[in-house]
Amino acid sequence: MKKLLLVLALAFFSIGVGAQDNELGYIFLPGSTMDYDKQKHAAVGMFLGGVSYIYFDTNGYNTEMQAYLKSGALVGGVAILKELNDGFLGTSGFNVGDIGATMFGHAIGATTSYFLRKRVKNYDQRQARRKLKKQQEQMARIDSFYKSPTKLKKKKKYAK
Repeated sequence: MKKLLLVLALAFFSIGVGAQDNELGYIFLPGSTMDYDKQKHAAVGMFLGGVSYIYFDTNGYNTEMQAYLKSGALVGGVAILKELNDGFLGTSGFNVGDIGATMFGHAIGATTSYFLRKRVKNYDQRQARRKLKKQQEQMARIDSFYKSPTKLKKKKKYAK
């Protein structure tokens, strides 16, 4: 899990480095399509949504829907707190559009994590089925080895 967080963190920060120099934004959209500030919010929402969904899904106490909703509540809470902070500090003011962009990013990140997690679960189940099938085949070979291939035949008496 630590390696996954490290990879996601490195990918997140590498997207932001020099993003405005080549005219592509933080989520690889030009500034004319989506404002750079909104792209930052969407990128943070993707990162937090993906990581928090995996966290809530892997702890064993939540269904997939509960993990998705808890992840959304976490990301929404962080977005609201960030905007309240902006409003009180007077930097950019409270902006509902920024919260929407963060939640949009959450939807993309958590949904992607859902599909990746589902694929991993299915892969584990397939591996377990293959292992069980292989063991059953080995047991069948062992059983066939110890069974007598010839049966004692009764001698038929011929009438003279």
